[in-house]
Amino acid sequence: MNKVYERKQFIILDGISHYIVINKNKQFKVGHTHVTNYKTALWLIKLSEHKSIPHDISLYLLESLIRINSDEEYLRKLKELQTAKLSKTKQNFYNKGDYRHANRRAIHRHNKSGRNCKR
Repeated sequence: MNKVYERKQFIILDGISHYIVINKNKQFKVGHTHVTNYKTALWLIKLSEHKSIPHDISLYLLESLIRINSDEEYLRKLKELQTAKLSKTKQNFYNKGDYRHANRRAIHRHNKSGRNCKR
């Protein structure tokens, strides 16, 4: 793996199919994350340096940001956001049947002639 970027306590290593972002101030086991895109790796470092909290971030990248950070106050805010995102329940919408056919049956039932309609 080659080092492709270094800024303050952060390093980006180039892997075979991904990049590894490492915080030198933390142990490697808990202070690194894997991302597939170089720009995403740079974005995580930028967020971490500026202590920014994007609310439209995915859970995976939020977890990555938590892993590479060492500021306690910033970590607390990130974990609060993570808890809020995890506690949201996703509403599932689904059709209970094929409404086209149900509507056709209703039309055929209300045929004034009383005979079956040809379809």
